Amino acid sequence: MSELKIGLSKVVITPPAKSCALEGIVYYRPSKYVESDLCANAVVFEGEDTMIICSCDLLQIPTEFKKRILAHVSEMDPTIDTEKVSVNATHTHNGPYVFENAHPWINRAAGLPEGYTYEDDYEYDPEVWMGDKTVPHLTKKIAEAIVSAWQNRKKGYFSPGFGRCVVGFTRRT
Repeated sequence: MSELKIGLSKVVITPPAKSCALEGIVYYRPSKYVESDLCANAVVFEGEDTMIICSCDLLQIPTEFKKRILAHVSEMDPTIDTEKVSVNATHTHNGPYVFENAHPWINRAAGLPEGYTYEDDYEYDPEVWMGDKTVPHLTKKIAEAIVSAWQNRKKGYFSPGFGRCVVGFTRRT
C-alpha cells in the first residue's frame, strides 16, 4: 500500500464587480449585493492513483467551461494530470453566468412554437458583468483552487469516526 497524500484548498470566486448577471432563471437578473462569498473548494487524494475534486458555488459547469479551467490548470502546473480532475457545481441559482459567448437569455426563445418570436426588452446596465467578464475571472480562480490543493499535499490517512455530520444547508432559509 502506497503512502496517501491529501491536499485541500478554498478560494473565493465571487466576481469583484459592482454587479454580475445571475444564472438560474429565465430573465435578466443582476446581483444587488453579496450576502456570502462564492467559493471553489478543492481536495486532492494521491496514493496508488490520484483523484482531484473541485466543488464550485455555481449553477453548472458546462463542458467548454470545464475544458477552459483544465487548460488553465495545465498552464499553471504541468505536473497535474487533468484527466484526474472532476469539477462540479453546488447548483446555486445565485451565482454568475458561466457561458462566455452567448447571451444569458437567448434560450428563452428556443422552445417557442413556429411563428412565435421573442424580443428582448430589458435595459442592460453596462456595469453589470456578463459571461464575457465572469468566465475569465472564474476560470482563473477555480484553477487556482485546484493548483493550490495540489501544491498543499501532505501525508494523510483515513480512519473511522463517529458523530453527527451536517452534509448540506441552504442559504435561503
